[in-house]
Amino acid sequence: MTTHRIRAVVTTVALVSGLLLAPAVPVADAATGITVGTCTLRTGDQQLPVTYDGRTYQVLTHVPARLAATRALVISMHGATQSGPMMRDSSGMNASSDKHGYAVAYPTGGYFNLGFDLPAGNFWNVDGLPLFKIPPPPTSREDTRFVVAIAHQLTRALCLDRRRIYATGASNGGIMSSYLACHDADVFAAVAPVMGVRAGKATGSDFQTIDTADCRPSRPIAILALHGMKDPVLPYAGQKGGGVWGPAWGYPVEAAIARWVKLDGCTSGPVRTTVSPTISRRVWSGCPGNVTVQAMISTKAGHSWWGHPTPVPFNFVAGPDDLSADANELIWAFLSRYRLPAN
Repeated sequence: MTTHRIRAVVTTVALVSGLLLAPAVPVADAATGITVGTCTLRTGDQQLPVTYDGRTYQVLTHVPARLAATRALVISMHGATQSGPMMRDSSGMNASSDKHGYAVAYPTGGYFNLGFDLPAGNFWNVDGLPLFKIPPPPTSREDTRFVVAIAHQLTRALCLDRRRIYATGASNGGIMSSYLACHDADVFAAVAPVMGVRAGKATGSDFQTIDTADCRPSRPIAILALHGMKDPVLPYAGQKGGGVWGPAWGYPVEAAIARWVKLDGCTSGPVRTTVSPTISRRVWSGCPGNVTVQAMISTKAGHSWWGHPTPVPFNFVAGPDDLSADANELIWAFLSRYRLPAN
């Protein structure tokens, strides 16, 4: 296989791993305003400034016309090669935000590649984890701290409840949300990684071992993992040797879930229920702080955001869709149950 052919294949896989389900569209002007506490907010999609490490970044944020009394913020992170606007479009989360009254931020990963050593697009620097076995450039923004800065600054700017900040994400963004659960449980009330549940870096000669020192949350934290058993990009069964992901993937999804049950100290479960004919739910409870660990596994889905079809030509690499349930509804129903403990 020629070098050009290899790059083409890797680029296609990367595009799908980032969930390129729809083209980005311009950010709409906010049409109306609402008052929340001492804040007068524009509603709709808007770019809000977040300062980190001496620079100011614009973060795509959606404020619903009717913000619920819970005043929650969800930070939703895109997959590799994508952007915040692409995550908004591909996930359809704005509709859920409007329905349930929570704000949602769609930040963009900190390093952009032109397609030389990696496929073109934006990537998240998750504590230096390599993608396609290539680490982030040395000058890359430290995205784990950037996302925490987003959480703090948008909560203040929008007069939201700092005890109701949540993280979710797809693929590379899902791995980021797992990292935040491990290291920033004092900031995020709960997390819901989609196609990206981890409980520490993969280690060992075949990357089948969890680096337990890499995930020591400061408290039990509620976590919901969503994954498809037919995912060809980040396989449900893991990848011996790490595949193209190295320490970013490796061990199986079930190993990550089992580790979270132990980390959270859960003593009961799993209780098994059915979400749809193809999606099952397992719940572990009896965890300190009344948190739960939940796993929703689709026997049908590939590398996709449930309830939203993957278009041609990306669907032939991503594997099948599962349209039997809306990931956004499942995620919000879970996240909204949790609030950070009072200081």
